[in-house]
Parts: sequence; C-alpha cells; structure tokens
Amino acid sequence: MFSNCVFSPQLVCRSVRFVRIARQSNSAISLPLIPPTRRKTREPSRFSVVDAHRMLKRQPWMQLVKLDLSALTVITAAGGYMLAGGSLFDVQTFIGMLSGASLCAMSAAVFNQTKEIAFDSKMQRTKNRPLPSGRISLSQARKCGWISGLAGVGTLLVTTNPWTAVIGASTILSYIHIYTPLKRITPLNTEVGAVVGSLPPILGWVAATGGALGPEVAFLFATLFAWQMHHFMAITWRFRKDYEKGGFQMMSYGDPNGDRTLIKGAFWAASMALLPPAAVVLGLANPMYVVWGTAANIPLWCSYY
Repeated sequence: MFSNCVFSPQLVCRSVRFVRIARQSNSAISLPLIPPTRRKTREPSRFSVVDAHRMLKRQPWMQLVKLDLSALTVITAAGGYMLAGGSLFDVQTFIGMLSGASLCAMSAAVFNQTKEIAFDSKMQRTKNRPLPSGRISLSQARKCGWISGLAGVGTLLVTTNPWTAVIGASTILSYIHIYTPLKRITPLNTEVGAVVGSLPPILGWVAATGGALGPEVAFLFATLFAWQMHHFMAITWRFRKDYEKGGFQMMSYGDPNGDRTLIKGAFWAASMALLPPAAVVLGLANPMYVVWGTAANIPLWCSYY
C-alpha cells in the first residue's frame, strides 16, 4: 500500500514542528474557506391548459368516457346550434344542449368499451384502457354508461325539445348496437360509424329550430361525414396490425400494400373540395367561403397526394 511513498527527514521534521505549534497555540488549525456554491434554482413550472388536458387524460374515468371524443361532439353540436340559432339563440337551451350531447357521447363511449374488453386486451393501442387493465370494473363502467346516458337524454328532453332527445338516444343506440358489432363483421363499419359521428351537428341544429330541417343540415352532415372518412382511413392504416390482432374488419384488412385504403382516403379527401362550391351554389354561404374553405383543405390533400 505504501510501497510508492517516499519518506524524507525534512518531511518528518516539518510534520513534528507543525504539531508542536498547534499544541502551543491551543487553537484549531484554520483552513482556507471555500465559498459555498450557489445551487441553480429551477423556475417554477408553468401549468398550462395543455398540461391540464394531459393530466385529465391520464385519469381512468376520463379515459373511459373518452374525453377528446366527447369534446369533439360538443364542438360540432355547438356549431350546428349556432349556425341555426340566429335570433333563436337562447343561452339556457344552448348550455342544456351541450350538456346533454356530451353525456350522450360519454355513454356511447363507455358502452362501446364494455362490449370490446376481450378485443381491446389484444391490441397494443387499447390494452391499457381502464377496462382491459382492470382499473375500472365492468359493473362500474355499466353504471357510468347508464347514468350518463339517461342523464344526457333527460337533459336534452327538459332543456331543448323531444326531437333533440330522440337524436341523442339514437346516437347512443346506433353506436352500441349497430356500429360496434359491425366492426368485427365488415369494413363498411367505417361508413356506419361516420353516419353516427355526423349526428351531433344535426342535434345542435334541431335543438335551436325545434325540429325544422333544411339544406344546411345536409351540408353539415356531408362535411362531417367526409372528414371522418378520410380521417378513419389514416387511422385504419396506421394501426392495421393492431386491428388484425383484435379481429376488427377494417379497410386495411387484406390490403398489404395499402392501395385500397389510400384510394378510399384520397377519394374522401378530394370530395371535401366539392363542399365549399356546393355551399355557394345552394345559397348557404357567400363566394368567399370557396376561398377559405379550399385553403383549409389544402393540408388535407397534401397528406394523400
């Protein structure tokens, strides 16, 4: 251990002399003070709306009711109401319509997951959802679905009109009993799901008008339907392997090169270009809608062509 150390008489004498001086002074040996280093303090993190959204999405119950999907339902329903409202706009009816629509969307999302636990557990994208992971029990989820569904339809009936409540109930029933089973039977389930997903703006319109329909309703339906179709084609192709594991008959099934999926998605993306001029021809919008409506679709077309 000490084989490499070199001892000299001078070093020993200096050490002895140092100890004697320390004893005579009867004081501690002072060493040069080293200034304390200042630790860099982290600035307090800013809590943004995005952070709040991410935090909510991690909550099991928020995942169960599919917060993003419910928010999209509220936005499209609000758009339908405001386009139809005009002088008919009523704050109480508007808030009641939004509340009822969101509750109906939550109910449909919950019941959909209760029927697909076994299939979701096989898919990488869905295996960590609250029901497959066991964070929420099946009985709890069913109670949530019933409560939100009844509350949603009841809210629409009390605050708007019977026709709006019928549309809300139809949205839940068609999503659960038609769209959900078809996902394992035929790729046409995408079209059925897009029809169901296009009902919220009609719900908002009917809530404002009391049941009166018009060409505006058809335009709203067509716009949301076409948007959902090309959106679903992209999702179908991205998660094609997962869908095959879960046994879902999507457009990407049996389409190894993605040709059919791409053509169908591109078709619906191109159809979006026809909607702005159609709205002008039908007298639903002024000519400027062709300009900014087309500009809004350019990123969509670039994603396919």
